[in-house]
Amino acid sequence: MSLTLVIAALVSLVSSAPQLLVKKEVLTNPAGEGHDLKVRVGIYNVGKEDIYSVDVADNWGEFFTISPNAVNNNTCSFDIVKAETNVTCDIIVVPLRHGTFSLLSSQVQYKTSPEDETPSTVIGHPLTEQPLTILPSAIYKRFFSSHLRMNITFICLVAIAILIPYRSFAIKREKSAYKAMELR
Repeated sequence: MSLTLVIAALVSLVSSAPQLLVKKEVLTNPAGEGHDLKVRVGIYNVGKEDIYSVDVADNWGEFFTISPNAVNNNTCSFDIVKAETNVTCDIIVVPLRHGTFSLLSSQVQYKTSPEDETPSTVIGHPLTEQPLTILPSAIYKRFFSSHLRMNITFICLVAIAILIPYRSFAIKREKSAYKAMELR
């Protein structure tokens, strides 16, 4: 009986501690050399206690640099993450060359109480094990430039503008031909 109570007490102590899940997800797919690559790091506090002084550090290696469009130089900090909630951090980097790359892990440091001196660390791994393919800049621009999309949209709108009146004319012509056949 006393052993059961001790185990139950230990389980409740372990489950009440803060528990973090960290997820790294690439949002820009496909990515192009020299163009912004957006990544989201999700921090999920699945424990029963709040966490404090949360700092996210994302590792990309030597073939990537911080984008000029990045907010706060790609650093994310949260004063508190409540129990059973999640927060996200968007990071923007620029690939310096094309090729296939393995995603590196993200690191989250946090404190279990505001008075703690030493932070705890959690390593977040990419959501997928698939490598990240960065297209050469010329190919990326050819397929994903706004000019190509604008031209395709224009062609579709012109086609619709031509087909609607033609279809209306064809229907009227069929009706008049049918009436002419009835009169004979």
